[in-house]
Amino acid sequence: MNRILVVQTAFLGDLILTTPLFRAIKKIYPEGYLSVVIRPEYRELMRAIPEIDELIFYDKRGRERGLLKFYNKIREIRLRLASLAISPHRSARTALLLWQSHIPRRVGFAEAGLSFLYTDRVARNMSLHEVDRNLSLISALEQDPGKFDRMPYLQVKEEWEKEAAILLPPSPRFVGIAPSSVWPTKRWIPAGFSRLIDLLSEKLGLKAVILGEPGAEPLAREIAGQAKSEPINLTGKTPLGVLTAVVSKLKLLVSNDSGLVHVASARNIPTVAIYGPTSPKFGYGPLSPGSRTVGLDLDCRPCHVHGPRECPRGHFRCMKEITPEQVLETAGMILNSKI
Repeated sequence: MNRILVVQTAFLGDLILTTPLFRAIKKIYPEGYLSVVIRPEYRELMRAIPEIDELIFYDKRGRERGLLKFYNKIREIRLRLASLAISPHRSARTALLLWQSHIPRRVGFAEAGLSFLYTDRVARNMSLHEVDRNLSLISALEQDPGKFDRMPYLQVKEEWEKEAAILLPPSPRFVGIAPSSVWPTKRWIPAGFSRLIDLLSEKLGLKAVILGEPGAEPLAREIAGQAKSEPINLTGKTPLGVLTAVVSKLKLLVSNDSGLVHVASARNIPTVAIYGPTSPKFGYGPLSPGSRTVGLDLDCRPCHVHGPRECPRGHFRCMKEITPEQVLETAGMILNSKI
């Protein structure tokens, strides 16, 4: 297997949870040339992954949207002459892309769209964590997934560390606050985060650092404005590499069910993950040692694998009724602190 192709064009968290698969492939085929198809916005993080030999960018929702660009991408991948493709991405478009690229052996999930286009299909066990589901694809190669390291990982470059050191002076007191999410119903209420920031300062002596992507600045400003303890607001101010370096400096991360949970797992930072319409049982919970989750026992949750745009019942109890004190108590358990 001289040339191997992996497709993972989903969101950041999904890509991070695929990193153990990259590592396993290179252990199985140490002389193989591994190409990975990703969304272009994640290039700086993935360029730091040593197992990846080549990145292929597919801006499927932007400048490469549409049928003509899709066939251009097929031609681009066909030129790689890959002999094996492995796809944790489950879209019908991905299955068609690999089939049309004339890759002789194609491994994907049996539950994927157009899965009959794969030469090898693996059942996607929903009782497993997503990293284990992704690793299970190598069972098609007559390999035992349990023999490989399952922890996601991200490398931090020296220049990212230097920029992070400028943004955050050395301190063991920083706690990250990640209040955003692509899906609105996965966001805990701003007043909850604001009060939690103050409680973390008053009860545990921790300094909050608000983190998030460009576009989340209004939410971050609202939360910071309601807090009395003056958190550091870095939302939208750090490229992904520097953001990863900042996360690496935290004592703890408190986050919605979002990509930053997986960034923290990849950097071994303990996390309090807050779940509303979703649930860690779907296989996307934090993996860092000591991490914990917060969620209410309601008959209506979980209601969605990603989180709907609006609460189906209109009350949004799953997030509104989570209290700052409940999250603080969970954070104290992780830090072995008496509150």
